[in-house]
Amino acid sequence: MGRIQFSGKRLVDLMFISALSVPGLLISIPLFSLFYSLNRHPIALAHQSIVVGYTNTGNYSGIFAASLLVFLPTFILYLLVSRKIVAGITIGSVKG
Repeated sequence: MGRIQFSGKRLVDLMFISALSVPGLLISIPLFSLFYSLNRHPIALAHQSIVVGYTNTGNYSGIFAASLLVFLPTFILYLLVSRKIVAGITIGSVKG
């Protein structure tokens, strides 16, 4: 009889943990896959070649401009969805 009660407690714990983690996963997994696809984008590859090309010439303004062009779309996307990220993280938190 003790094993049945222990197994029920484990099931309740599993349901509680999954209820807390699912909203965060629903937000974070699509964002990580989007950021991964943006890093494989031709702009990121062009940025890498620009940085390698400008490294030995000392043209740091060109490196900065290329870095800014690659950084801005990701940063703007983050600004647009930052409320959703925080909501996904805190939706299952304990009230207090």
